[in-house]
Amino acid sequence: MKQRMQSMVIGFLLAVLLLGTVTIVTANTRTIEATYGVNIVVNGVQQVFSNDMMPFTSEGRTFLPVRGIADALGLDIEWVGATQTVYLTTPAPLPAQLPTIPTPDPIPAPIPTPVSEPTPVSLNIAAPMFDSNTSGGRGGGGAGIRHDISNVYSVTMGGMNYNNAVLFNAYYLATIATVPSNEQTVQFSLHNLNNQYRTLTGYVGRVDGSLMVDATFNIFGDGQLLQTRRLSAQELPTTISIDVTDIRQLRIEFVHGFPVGQPRGDVSYAFVGLVE
Repeated sequence: MKQRMQSMVIGFLLAVLLLGTVTIVTANTRTIEATYGVNIVVNGVQQVFSNDMMPFTSEGRTFLPVRGIADALGLDIEWVGATQTVYLTTPAPLPAQLPTIPTPDPIPAPIPTPVSEPTPVSLNIAAPMFDSNTSGGRGGGGAGIRHDISNVYSVTMGGMNYNNAVLFNAYYLATIATVPSNEQTVQFSLHNLNNQYRTLTGYVGRVDGSLMVDATFNIFGDGQLLQTRRLSAQELPTTISIDVTDIRQLRIEFVHGFPVGQPRGDVSYAFVGLVE
């Protein structure tokens, strides 16, 4: 199809549009013979133009609509009427989109391991008596008196049962009429703590049913006196609490007088201890 038209057109090469900014100046007006039916394909896409923007050929050259090609190629276009100039500009590239780095989940604070308190253990189990002795007293343990120190499973003091006790016993086979006031019997047991414990707690008292004789307990650690407990035969068992930190050898000393005027029987006291 051929037709004559009077218009202002701009001829340019498509490759030029890819180079950046192109400035085209129209300087005059003339009448040309145009042939329509030119197909324009941009990056594999057939371009469709309105009737007033159809591309055409004339005198061996192809004329394209600036607006349509600029839009197809993504170029910015500006018309300045004062200078009869068309400005084509390659848009500034968008800033590179940095990859989104996901925020890591917060690391939970470590749960502290609870520190368990040491469990008290019976002295007879943790550090059983490994030696004992008796000294002093009427006859020094001779005729008429029998002394004994032993680990026993259960004793009764003040009407209550206590387990795992060290039992100090002096059995009198006959009534004692008189003895010097300063004469006493000393019994002791030895225990190896081996520097493994911090505290020694427990009870000391007269065993129910034994003779009414006052007594004293002296607790030694590595030869140093740690604590003294003076007990009346009629009082209830009393508590003890001793710091045994760094103590290797424990000595439990039981001191008592004589059951003057009382019938034959035994003087029995017990030490019930727990170490931790």
